Amino acid sequence: MNERGESALKLASIDVDGEYVIIKTKEPYGAFLANISDPMFIIVDTSADTSKFKETPICTGPYMVTSFKPATSFEAVAYENYWGGKPALDSITVFDIEDDNTRALSLQSGDVDMAQGIRAGDIALFTDNKDYIVKTTTGTRIEFMAMNTAKAPLNDKNIRLAINSAVDYDTIAKVVGGGAVAVGAPFPASAPYGYNELNKATYNPEKTKSLLAEAGYKDTNNDGYVDKNGKNLELNVYGNTGASGRGGTTISELLESQLKNVGIKVNIKVVENLDEIEKNGEFDLLFQNWQTVSTGDSQWFLDNAFKTGGSGNYGKYSNKKLDDLINKLATTFDVKEREKITKEASQIIIDEGYGTYIISQANVNVSNNKVENMHNFPIDYYFLTVDTKIKK
Repeated sequence: MNERGESALKLASIDVDGEYVIIKTKEPYGAFLANISDPMFIIVDTSADTSKFKETPICTGPYMVTSFKPATSFEAVAYENYWGGKPALDSITVFDIEDDNTRALSLQSGDVDMAQGIRAGDIALFTDNKDYIVKTTTGTRIEFMAMNTAKAPLNDKNIRLAINSAVDYDTIAKVVGGGAVAVGAPFPASAPYGYNELNKATYNPEKTKSLLAEAGYKDTNNDGYVDKNGKNLELNVYGNTGASGRGGTTISELLESQLKNVGIKVNIKVVENLDEIEKNGEFDLLFQNWQTVSTGDSQWFLDNAFKTGGSGNYGKYSNKKLDDLINKLATTFDVKEREKITKEASQIIIDEGYGTYIISQANVNVSNNKVENMHNFPIDYYFLTVDTKIKK
């Protein structure tokens, strides 16, 4: 029923034989076992009215949803027959709080007992405070910019690489703080894809100037911006300020300043919803925030964001060698070989300038000191489990 789900599994058929569910794929698919761990493939009650699934989800887990308000909140009660044992809590209420500051204030006021995704600027409110528990893990979610290769000027590889050399990744990570680390590659160091062996994008303004000159750009009228055929090199960069980060104010301002230093003019355009911008491709650079190994495997990110025609390939990247590697990954089952192929694919992405990979933010969860067994994982999909409880 889900378009993304169909492509993620390459599904041919599903049959039942007694206690066995037999799933057949259209072709050998090495990412299959990893992909079925995606939250998209949670077990649901198909005898229920699935047309209302978004409002009244019927799933399996330690808690049963009793009321659901999309993008607002949901309530759930303990499911006594859960395979992992009876949950420690009788009921839970989960709020979808988009604004980072509001989420932190809700913790301080006691409106919520625990919160996920506390941003760098708010962490200091809770650390070294006996009333709160803070758990931090190096995350696998990265903040990056997709580059529109379907039109000038970013259809020129030299311009793409010039931008990537103009970004001071370490400075941005330091200013953002809260455990953020510089990336310069499509997968962070916390993923097992040879990060330290890659020739990553690094800050090198002299290289930027050389690449711009090679592309025919120089400042001919001394206005501080490089130009070609009488037109400045000017880029429209789209982002938003929602919970997903997507080029929040701090990162946007730093990038605008850093690119200006090498003669590239940047227009930051902040919109509430990037969906239409992603579809129509009117951007030059587009802020993105992706969980790169949502299933503990690289296939999903590579298929969606980099393969020709991928549903999340907003930069319109198309590279036969890269496509061949991604296709090879799909039919490779050995874990070490999959890691090797992903490393090769990553180097092509870096060498071709398919995106600007800025930082990986830490995954930070905070609770009040009454909460026990709040969990924290590199993949930020999970932190409330069957053993989470509150002291009375």
